[in-house]
Amino acid sequence: MVTATLTTVLDGLVVASSLLLLPLLARQKLTYFRPVRGYLVLGYLLIVVWACLDFTNLLIGTEASGLLYTLAGVPAILLATLPLTFASIIVTRPKGHQAGDHPAGVLRTRLGPNFPLFAITVFVLAVVLSLWLVMPFTLQLLPLEFGGSIFRPSFDGWYVAAITLTATAFVLYPCRLMIVRSRTIGSKAEARAMLLLPLSWMIAAVLLVALRLYFPPGTLASRMASAIGIVVFGMTAYVFRRTDVLAGFVAQHAASLPASTPSHPFSRRLRLGSLEELGTAILLEHDPTQPYERAVKDYIDEANSGPAVVIVPSTSPLRTALKDRPNVMLFLLNGGTSYPTPGEKENEFMIPHEDTGLLLESLEKTIQSRDGRVSLIFGSLSDMIVASGTKTIYLFLKDCIDLILRTNSRGLFLLVPGAHSEETLAVIRSLFSAQLRLSADKMKVAKLGQASQDSRLSPSILSRPSSAPPPPLEA
Repeated sequence: MVTATLTTVLDGLVVASSLLLLPLLARQKLTYFRPVRGYLVLGYLLIVVWACLDFTNLLIGTEASGLLYTLAGVPAILLATLPLTFASIIVTRPKGHQAGDHPAGVLRTRLGPNFPLFAITVFVLAVVLSLWLVMPFTLQLLPLEFGGSIFRPSFDGWYVAAITLTATAFVLYPCRLMIVRSRTIGSKAEARAMLLLPLSWMIAAVLLVALRLYFPPGTLASRMASAIGIVVFGMTAYVFRRTDVLAGFVAQHAASLPASTPSHPFSRRLRLGSLEELGTAILLEHDPTQPYERAVKDYIDEANSGPAVVIVPSTSPLRTALKDRPNVMLFLLNGGTSYPTPGEKENEFMIPHEDTGLLLESLEKTIQSRDGRVSLIFGSLSDMIVASGTKTIYLFLKDCIDLILRTNSRGLFLLVPGAHSEETLAVIRSLFSAQLRLSADKMKVAKLGQASQDSRLSPSILSRPSSAPPPPLEA
């Protein structure tokens, strides 16, 4: 009776621990690559189906429950490998994935260059269909150690080999991808979490599924499998205990620059020792008809302690100049989207150009997902002011500067002074203690001191038109 109670309790804990994972996954906060969360939830939901049918078969022990477990539970655990594989590919190779809500979206974008994914998908579907069509098994009535009996499938040799090959492919492809990817992440917490997740999958594929498929309940091997299942789901729950873990996974693809001898190309042009002398928020006024990309590149090179997030219009020349930089993420302001979506390249994200609240939220989540200082570069404040108005952008900039100060980050804000009235310029300049001027590739310090206080600004200024007739801006 003790053995029966122990077996039932262990199997029940497997079901309970797998069920508890679903809300942990569903509450993960994601701004980019939202399908990752859906694929993980779907994968673990299929695992829950398998665990529940297995537990039900243990409790009931009839031929009908055994047949249901075989025809529904076994396919569920096999099919669970597909959404988990999709999720691992998006996390480790985000290039080419667009927002979507079903696996077909990933297949369409990855079939051509991703033969392993295509092969695994076809093979798993073939294994599942052959189970339903050929039925390569016989139900055997197996005695239990603690009394009673249970119906379990005994598969033909070739089908055992097919299941084994499925588990092997799952270990060698998606699990290996995530393990390799975890070694390239600078944040120790994110790297550890990304390593624990595939390790739990490998344990489940090699031990849990194999022992539960081939050994009847109540045996030592079966009880070991149940204990392993509890450990596996416990590891996964530990990985996703925070709501921002998954966001950290998908934001980690912008690799940091390798360590090198410190250089100061930006501050040297100003005859300063380092960026520290300018503070954390810098206003750079420039002429859009003159090249200014070099100044931005120099700023990114000098502030190389972490990744750079560049916010620019989708047709900005900065996009072309920075698209291949490995440590740069491009937030492209675009009027054709209503929520953040991946762009054409791996390091690009499309952001609604007039939704400053969503932009601020995206920046904050990106900074929180990084372990270290982030540099924010606003490539065209003038376009934002013209589109949203001086008051809106003034309040937005206050929040951005507060975010920079709270997170120990940096910010470079580019402005075209000729596009605005003097009153608008006064409002924007009042936020910055460090103000620079760039003309004909020469940069100088216009102001270096304290930012103005809000009380000095008249509310009437903020309510006036944001610009005079502007010269041509970057699109």
